[in-house]
Parts: sequence; C-alpha cells; structure tokens
Amino acid sequence: MITGLSKLALLGLFCALACHAAGRLDLISPVTQAKTIFVVQINAATPPELVRDAGFPTSYETRVRAQVIQVLRDPKRVLTPEPFPANLKQVSRTGLDSPRSAWAYREVAPGQKYLVFARGDGTCEDLLESPSYLELLGDGIHSVGDVETILRLAPLETEEQVLEMSAAVAPGVAPHGNLLADYVFRLLGQDVDPSALSEALMREPADAFCDSARDTLLRGLNGLLPDASAQLRRLFAVLTAKYFLAGTDPVPHARHSGAPCTLVMIAKGEGCGAPTSGTPVAPSDPTDYASGLTSLQSSALDVYFPWILARAEAIRILHSELDRATLGRLRSAADVISGDTTQLASRRAVAAAIEVVAGR
Repeated sequence: MITGLSKLALLGLFCALACHAAGRLDLISPVTQAKTIFVVQINAATPPELVRDAGFPTSYETRVRAQVIQVLRDPKRVLTPEPFPANLKQVSRTGLDSPRSAWAYREVAPGQKYLVFARGDGTCEDLLESPSYLELLGDGIHSVGDVETILRLAPLETEEQVLEMSAAVAPGVAPHGNLLADYVFRLLGQDVDPSALSEALMREPADAFCDSARDTLLRGLNGLLPDASAQLRRLFAVLTAKYFLAGTDPVPHARHSGAPCTLVMIAKGEGCGAPTSGTPVAPSDPTDYASGLTSLQSSALDVYFPWILARAEAIRILHSELDRATLGRLRSAADVISGDTTQLASRRAVAAAIEVVAGR
C-alpha cells in the first residue's frame, strides 16, 4: 500500500527524472532556492540592543527602518516600496537558534544596501528579518546583474545554460561575484559538455571575477576533481595559476633589490625588490597578517598546486596553456614565497617546486 508521503516521494522522483530526461536540472543555489529576491536599503538603524527573556540575555538585535528599492523575484507580489520597520537579530547568546540568523555579526548602518533572498512567505518585514541569504552591496561587484543572469538561465535546458553562461562570464562594468561563481561551478559539474564554458573561463582575465568569487570557483572545481573530465582538469590547472597571480597582498622578500615586492607587482610584470623600510605594508584582506597571502593563495599552496605538481598531465597543461610571460610571473611569485622564512615550511616547499616547474 502506498501512503500519501510515499506518493509524494514517488512524484518527486518522477519529476526529477523527467527534468533530467528533458536535459534540465534544477541547480542548488541561493538564487534558485529563494521564493523572493530583492534589494533593500537601510534608511535608519539603532545600535545593537541586548534582548532579555525572563531576565536572561538572549540576543542582540538592531532596529532598522528599511525600504525595498529593487525587486528581482516576487511571484506573490508581497513587496511594496513603502518604508517599514524591522528587528534584525544579530547575535544569539543562548546558542538555541538553528539555523543562525543571516544577520548575525553584521554591522548594519544607514545607507547600506543588501541583496536579500527569502525562502519563506510573509510581509516585507518578515522577509527582511528571516532571510535565507544576504549580500551587502556597494563594493563594486556585479551581484544584482549576476542574479538576473541566473534567473534568466535557470529555466533553460542544462546544455543551453552552459552555452549562455559562456557569454555571461565575460568582464562587465564590475567583476562578477560569489553567486555567479557558485552557479558556474555547479553547471560545470553537470553531465554535459563543459567545453564552451571552460574555454570562456580560461580566455577571460582573472579580474572578470572578484577575489572571493575566484576563491569560490576554484574551491568548487577542486571538489569536482575526483570525477572530473580532462577538460575540467585542464580548466582547474589553468585557473589555479591565473588566479594565484591575481592576489593583491604584499609578500616582502629580501633576495631582490629595489622597490618592495608584491605578488600583484609580479603579476603585472613590474620590477620589485626588498622593502625600502623595515616595516612591510599590511595585507589588505589576508588569511593572516603573518603570511601576507590571500585565502585563495593559501589554498593554492596547501591543496591546489600539490594536486597539479603530482600529475605530469597537469604540469604539461601549464606549459601548453600559459604563455612565457605568465610562466615567468608564476616563477617569480614562487621565488618570493619559497625564500620568505616567515611562510610555513610546507608552503615554501610547494613554492620551490612551482619555481622549478615554471622555469623548465
């Protein structure tokens, strides 16, 4: 006997198989999972207030007055342009909240604009107070345009999405953000020919994506490696080298002479050398101040490059796909790190191996 729950499960399985047979899969993404997506502006905000329950502190909340200024998805037409109040829970003191509020630990201030994703239903106030995902806008990233791209492509068959995304990853007025990078690697993980999208990603400059989006894309590709096709392994090797050189944090090195040496200067082919003063410039967004490496660069030395260096195929890809100038900058960047005694010994060893491979 088939119960109501079993019927629903069978219906869901049938729908999934039907979508797969039709060549379309619903990719898991904050964009595709959200019922409502909008941009909200914070017009006013109070300092965080401690909320008590029966005399015990339970959470911090910020009271705001906000206004929806752009609607990207609103099938139930619940969003209105009128300003409204909301209480944003930021820090739970009890640890009982599950999942943690998307507003946790955010410094909310007047004038900020947020891209808000909500899976539930309710008023503007309800949706703002309980979002499934948030992104602070205003740092020059093309987040809203990325969401519009994903919403446009999501209904298409998977093969068509891959082709359309190949054009969408081109550099625009601002770098693409994490949402598009996440969707791209999920597309590449589908059982379709990734060639068009892969070639587009290798062709576009590294700054087509922002720093964190490059990190997101490489982490995603790294997760696909166990079952990756030759095309995806080629993409991973090339993007690892390109994105590694796109870092902006300084890594002083005393074996050179002249101007201070940073990875971004090496990437641009500029001359560099030992710091002219005894105090290195602090990294702009480091994993830690001691290393001077971005999160992506640290991951590349700890995980990505060791995978490449252990495979003759991947090494051949670097030599065949990267031009001599890029290989030279990669060798110089590796030289900087291998000679920096403040770096972890494991990272220095990997950098030394990169220096040898890039110099062949």
